[in-house]
Amino acid sequence: LWCFFVEMSSEEYQPAEWELRQATTFTRWCNIYLKKKGFKTITEGNLHGSFGTGVKLMQLTNALYDIKMPKKYKKNAKMRPVKLDNVNMAMAMLEKEAQVTLPHTKNVNLLDKDFKMILGMIWAVILDYNSRGFEMEDASNAKEGLLLWCRKKTKGFQHVDGNINNFHKNWKNGLPFCALIERHFPGQLGVPYDSLDPNNESENLERAFKAAEELGIDRLLDVEGMTVERPDEKSVMTYVFEMYKLFASQDQTERAAKHLQTFINFNRKIEKLESDYEERAKLLIAWLKEQVDRCNNVDEPKNVTAAAAELDKYKKWILEDKPKRLAERMMLDELYIGIQTELKVHGRKMWVTMDDYKPDAVNQQLAEMEAAEKIYAQKIRDNRFKFVESNDTGAVDEEKIKEFQESFDHFDVNKNERLDFDEFQAAMSAVGVAIPEGDQKETFEKLATDDGISREAYVQYLVTFYEMKDTPESLVASTQLLGDPKHMTREAMLRPPMTQEEVDWILSKAVENDDGTYDVSSYVTTLFMDETEEKTD
Repeated sequence: LWCFFVEMSSEEYQPAEWELRQATTFTRWCNIYLKKKGFKTITEGNLHGSFGTGVKLMQLTNALYDIKMPKKYKKNAKMRPVKLDNVNMAMAMLEKEAQVTLPHTKNVNLLDKDFKMILGMIWAVILDYNSRGFEMEDASNAKEGLLLWCRKKTKGFQHVDGNINNFHKNWKNGLPFCALIERHFPGQLGVPYDSLDPNNESENLERAFKAAEELGIDRLLDVEGMTVERPDEKSVMTYVFEMYKLFASQDQTERAAKHLQTFINFNRKIEKLESDYEERAKLLIAWLKEQVDRCNNVDEPKNVTAAAAELDKYKKWILEDKPKRLAERMMLDELYIGIQTELKVHGRKMWVTMDDYKPDAVNQQLAEMEAAEKIYAQKIRDNRFKFVESNDTGAVDEEKIKEFQESFDHFDVNKNERLDFDEFQAAMSAVGVAIPEGDQKETFEKLATDDGISREAYVQYLVTFYEMKDTPESLVASTQLLGDPKHMTREAMLRPPMTQEEVDWILSKAVENDDGTYDVSSYVTTLFMDETEEKTD
């Protein structure tokens, strides 16, 4: 037991350069969390000598895992037996209460300031603490999880493109660090990412470390320590873990912004369709009124030539002009039904257009035109000419939304298990999916193979469309990730991939508060039906 009572010395051990660099990184990492709890930090170069009394390990465990400090410990232990008691309490806090596995680390290693064993202990703590951020039970999987995250986030960046296979040589030129920063905070590097030269290792590393510091990430690494033949893997991982913690929260806000972007773009699309409907309905109604006036004010033919000319004029109107207008009326019906269907599917309130533009108003004006046309045609008959009766197109029946498979069968005219563009358009209208004219071709090309859209692709598209989750609660929850939904600022809303135009649009719809913020949540909820409205509907 003499080793417990006699102070041993580790001064004879001479650490390698990589061990010294690793000790510097580990020291800086510990200091991040010690400072947050108000504890005295560890002096760089004295990591191995900072745990001999056990107090610093107690403080570090408290800072990282929120384990309470022991009630009975000696703050200024001098004697080795007293230090041993402190060390045992500290290791119990870490291993038993925080449940951190410390392979091969013994109490005497701390007492004797064992350089290598203390590095191993701190690495075990770093790996355990950060692995909990990945929600992995096995800390050994944290490395692979971090590696996969780095690959995903650097995909598409020049000279990196997700090709990261380790945490040492792949990071020497600094570009993976730069890519991660540019991915989450575009422009933070101060220069375009594509202008960076992989041969300028020191410049790239300094630029990345400086940019990260400005974002709140402590400089755990030094440029000199990265430009060696093989940078220390554990040091690099420790630094990248800190980047992950900051950037993962950015990923969450990005997902929230994307959720809101989907909401905004849906409403913009609906507004465009509504505007298109009203403009076209306005033009059609104006034309129908003109025809009523023309039919009611036609002059009686004075001779056969005049009667023949009027007949030719009527024929041309029947064959060329009227069919286009009747087809337009049918397309307006389809557009109106499509808008209302999309709104209902997404839980929105039904659209209420101006009374003059409602389908019933259009049909009423059409009925007045047909009545006037009937009188006009009779006048021509009375002059003993054979008149061409206008085709009674009748009203188009409003079909209910059919099952996806049935609609495919119905519009697959040649039964080749494929829909061409016209068949796809017709099928979409039949099931109540309104696609803007400018987007129809693009949607078809995304779904189609060389010979058209297959049954599987068609059904999957509709399933995806109708299964889209879009509720006021979910949207408000996403808004909360960006800021206060009832007091939203323009800066908080402007998160990738949201554009300035999209932010301006939604804020123009929201009520502006007295302090210059916006009540976005109220605007969102007003667009959805409440339970009473749904039951009434």
